[in-house]
Amino acid sequence: MLELKKLDDAEVYINKTVSTAELLQSIYPDRALSYTYLALPYGNIAMFKGGREKIKYAFKVKLNAEKAMKMNPEDIYLYIILGIYNREAANLNWFEKLFANSFLGDVPEGIYDESKQMLYKSLSIDHYIIIAYYNL
Repeated sequence: MLELKKLDDAEVYINKTVSTAELLQSIYPDRALSYTYLALPYGNIAMFKGGREKIKYAFKVKLNAEKAMKMNPEDIYLYIILGIYNREAANLNWFEKLFANSFLGDVPEGIYDESKQMLYKSLSIDHYIIIAYYNL
């Protein structure tokens, strides 16, 4: 839906994915995959949010991805998620950073080099994963 520029339809499906992932995490809180599946749609839904909501979702992405990584450091998708997170957080403009710092007391941190490291790490696990190449 995103690729077809059907943003309203995409947002509906992503919201359903968030609800399903939250349910999965509540049923299986001891499984890393629950947190991976939660981090991914949070990142997608952040694209549809602005300002404060976007920053909140960024923190949810990072929190869930890092929790899953502690449980399963070989999950290739976590490195891709964190690679994208770092790139997007590094792309925040000064106003978004000021806003986050003023109203949330914290700014999502992202570093381009760390983004590349995460994406290269995913490729070291599976060098056929096209999404990692795309995001590099």
